[in-house]
This record gives sequence, C-alpha cells and structure tokens, in this order.
Amino acid sequence: MEADSTAKIIIRGAGFLTLGSLLMGLLLPSESSATALDILWMSLAALGGCLLIIFGPRGLRTTAKVTSEEVVLFSTGFRVRLDLQSIESVTDSFFPSGGYGYRYLGKGHRGFISGGEQVDLRLENGREYTVSVNSVDEFCAAITAAKAMK
Repeated sequence: MEADSTAKIIIRGAGFLTLGSLLMGLLLPSESSATALDILWMSLAALGGCLLIIFGPRGLRTTAKVTSEEVVLFSTGFRVRLDLQSIESVTDSFFPSGGYGYRYLGKGHRGFISGGEQVDLRLENGREYTVSVNSVDEFCAAITAAKAMK
C-alpha cells in the first residue's frame, strides 16, 4: 500500500514555476548581453526545475507494505521492518502530524508521513509509528488478514 500526497503536486508545481520563470527571463528583452554567469545561472535553474519535476515527488511517497510476516514502512530513505506479532494495535490516527517524510514525533514515536489518512501502529515494546495510508480500513484489514494466516 502506498500513500500518495498532495506534496508531489506542490513539488512539481515548483519545478514548473522554476522553468516558467526561466523561460520568461529568456523571452523578455534584456538591457545587456548575457554573461557567462547568467548562462550558468539559467542552466542550473533549468536543471533544478527538471529534477524537481521528475525526482522530487518520489522522495515524498510513503510505502507501508504488509506481508505474511512483517510490515515494511518506507519514506524518504528510511525503512523500518515490524514483525506482525509485535504489533499490538492498529488504529485510525488523530495525531496532528505535519510535514512529509520520516518524522520524529516524540519519545518512542516515529512518523512516515505523506499527507492524507493515517494509522497508528502500537508495538508491544511501547514504540509507536504513525503512517500515511490510502485507506485506513484497507490497511487494518490487510494486517488482520496477515495475522490470521499465521
């Protein structure tokens, strides 16, 4: 299960805005000829805009994969594997978590956030994870089904 987010639209929009402002700068008549520094700046802006459009949204995706033995949480380069038997409860999250990506949310509490619906996973050892998912009901059903198979 992957949680999609509106942040990818914002990041892509920033990339298009960068490319658009670069295009406006190229089309508007300038008072002086372009220097090497201007050309370097425009090239870097074009490269940055393209990178934001293509690769920016990938880093903001949160993945919560339920297998027959574990739940794998992944976001912005951080990965956590939770044994199914160590999960004590899965509930709809009412925790106001802001931002995107991997988050420190307090002592023993981590977040894999990408906006939208979220669930709280409480483990037997007291740790807690808040995870963005597409559907709370589907995620809870997937964990219940995986635990029942064991």
